[in-house]
Amino acid sequence: MKASQIRALANIADKPGASVSTQLIAMRRVCRLFCQERATIHQERRALRRKAAKLKAFLPFTAAAVADLEQQAREHEAESLEGMNRALIGIGRAAFLQSASTTAALGFDRLCDLLSVNPTHRAQAIRDGDTGLHELVFIACLEDSATDHGAAWGDGGPLYQPAYWLWLTSSATHQRERYPIRSHPAHRSARRCRPCCAWLAVQKILVKYTAFT
Repeated sequence: MKASQIRALANIADKPGASVSTQLIAMRRVCRLFCQERATIHQERRALRRKAAKLKAFLPFTAAAVADLEQQAREHEAESLEGMNRALIGIGRAAFLQSASTTAALGFDRLCDLLSVNPTHRAQAIRDGDTGLHELVFIACLEDSATDHGAAWGDGGPLYQPAYWLWLTSSATHQRERYPIRSHPAHRSARRCRPCCAWLAVQKILVKYTAFT
């Protein structure tokens, strides 16, 4: 992932007169890039751990090499991961406050189009009352619904991820009341809802991240 891609998307969304649709498209793309990069880093960390695990068969002669690989796995791209996590949390926190206005500006059909909600799921979403950005992404988990994102804990489409990290952070710091989580009867057994995302103050957050990449 190149920082220039993030900056370019942020600049597009920050242009005077940029529509809510443009901002939401840019938001999804930014979050997707972050998630792809995080997945790559974790894959590289797992590769280092697998090397360490193979060397354990020759302990105690390989103890130093095993310790070194395990340390490399823990520290690999740690600063980049921390920066991306902070950016995702910031996006989730800022955008949570604009969920209602984003939904109102776009309308249900346009919102579903931008979120890639499978047309066959839209009627059910209406029946369930899941017609807003918050509900579609974090309660019904219908973002990119054709790929079944959201079926497992911590999975989900690109907009799900900022709210997921916001939720984890607010839970750890006992601030969940600031970002309330509402249960949906149809999903309590397998899924949990998250706070919402939109495009507010993202430019400042991304400038901070890209300044160090």
